[in-house]
Amino acid sequence: MFFAGDTFTLVLALGALVGAARADCDACVAGLCHSRRPILTGFPVTDQLAIDRANNVLYLQLNSNQNTAIFLDDLQHRLVNMMRTSGMAVDQKTSVLYLGTKEVKDTYYEYDLVSNTTKAINTSDDNRKSDIMCYADDTLYFIHKNHNGVNLYNTTANGVWHKTNLEDYSINDFVVIDNYHLLFVSNNTVYKYVWNDVHPYFHITLIARKNYVLSVDKNNDVFLADSTEKVIYKVNKTTDKLETYARYKSGLIADFVFDGRDRVVLRDARDVAQWLPAPAHRRCAFDHQGGFLVKEL
Repeated sequence: MFFAGDTFTLVLALGALVGAARADCDACVAGLCHSRRPILTGFPVTDQLAIDRANNVLYLQLNSNQNTAIFLDDLQHRLVNMMRTSGMAVDQKTSVLYLGTKEVKDTYYEYDLVSNTTKAINTSDDNRKSDIMCYADDTLYFIHKNHNGVNLYNTTANGVWHKTNLEDYSINDFVVIDNYHLLFVSNNTVYKYVWNDVHPYFHITLIARKNYVLSVDKNNDVFLADSTEKVIYKVNKTTDKLETYARYKSGLIADFVFDGRDRVVLRDARDVAQWLPAPAHRRCAFDHQGGFLVKEL
């Protein structure tokens, strides 16, 4: 249950907040051992993860209507609102959290961390249903999962339009690389979409034939997680080839983000957790069997 107040404590028989990181090498990330620090256990997370990197705040939704902020530096929690929203994204310049909806079709919501307030924004558009949202360059990108196309909403010009040249793709995940450049997943395949404003054209490139989970870090590098192989790949910006970035032992990644220090925060079937560099900066290396080896100190 939630307790009143600006910050609150979560208590549940199934699990609770856990602050201590595991001492072993649970993940090999870019050649360094990382320990798994559980952040939240026993709560059903019912929406995508979103990150405010400037304040190192993780946003998530519990039990379909309890939108929550977790301050990753000290693991304080705050109830954002009690609303059945769908899709969330953060403007990294202003730290504003945007919340979509599938119930009120012409409205989305803005949450301000400093004032701890939520306000509704009417778009006068009947195509605002969303499941997954991203934000870049004053523009909200959103999809209605497994429906065709990507919608865009300019938060300064107050206008909504549709990327008609993606209407042939039923999209179930996507990330924004740059202004109008996307990676998206459709029909168990990852594609790269590039739009050129100066000489208007679009180009779609096949990246990988698998149903990956997508994320971006603070440098707009794109990462693909594969739960069946317990691996995260990084997409090479020059060649579009996949390079192994991390392998891990525990859990099956359903969603993940990179925090303000570019550390992985993940959600799996059990809990929400974070990979932190292991003590003594132990090094590791990927093996040829799909795992990794820990190097002796």
